[in-house]
Amino acid sequence: MAANTVTTAAIVRGERVWPLLRSTDAPVRLVTVDGEVLTVGGWPEDRAA
Repeated sequence: MAANTVTTAAIVRGERVWPLLRSTDAPVRLVTVDGEVLTVGGWPEDRAA
């Protein structure tokens, strides 16, 4: 799944996008408007600088 497709799906579906993202096994990192970082599909954890 292309990055643009994932981004568009997340914007359109909001929180309902997670089942779709989990089914693709693609590494995804999304940031909420509140700054919360959400990942799925093996995206690596953020490391402190």
